[in-house]
Amino acid sequence: MDDAGTEPAGPTVDLTRLRQDYCLLRQQEPLIPEERAMARKTIFVSDLSGKEIGDDRDAVTITVKYGDARKGVIVVDAHPEDVEVKRLVQAGRQQARRGRRPKSHNGGESRR
Repeated sequence: MDDAGTEPAGPTVDLTRLRQDYCLLRQQEPLIPEERAMARKTIFVSDLSGKEIGDDRDAVTITVKYGDARKGVIVVDAHPEDVEVKRLVQAGRQQARRGRRPKSHNGGESRR
């Protein structure tokens, strides 16, 4: 009951206590502290053979583009020693690079 002799309309909340509890919760460590101390290592593997791809020089990207654009583009990451990659390289043809010529490393002179 309050001073007027009536019952309060709902439960009363002690805002000071609520703020203190909130501040204490924010300062606590996470439930699983090991997650913060763990390092992550990403290992790339071939989609075809499962062989580990050590660095970018050991990576081959195979791109399949359909004539029907609605099917989209399929990309496969592979290791250069995969049998399928060697077979595709023998059957395929090399395509000229597109876009601007790369800048030369001899002071800006171009060879024409």
